[in-house]
Amino acid sequence: NNPDLYQALAYQTAAGLDDSFLIYDTSEEEETSLSYEIHNSNKRIHVEKLNLNGTREEILDRIDSIARKIKESIQVAISNAA
Repeated sequence: NNPDLYQALAYQTAAGLDDSFLIYDTSEEEETSLSYEIHNSNKRIHVEKLNLNGTREEILDRIDSIARKIKESIQVAISNAA
């Protein structure tokens, strides 16, 4: 996953963003979230695991949960920029 982290950091730096998200599919029951704070910067990379097993509704609920995290990150960025 390190190449993915470096690529996410490169994209977010080029775009002038403080946060980026990587989303991986998983079959694990427990979905874990990680956040990496980049030393000496305001950059964070959030890693989400999305379990794609289950009913359509269950999967959509999981997607919605990740979307809410992304939306919250955007709202924080907008309020910090104001």
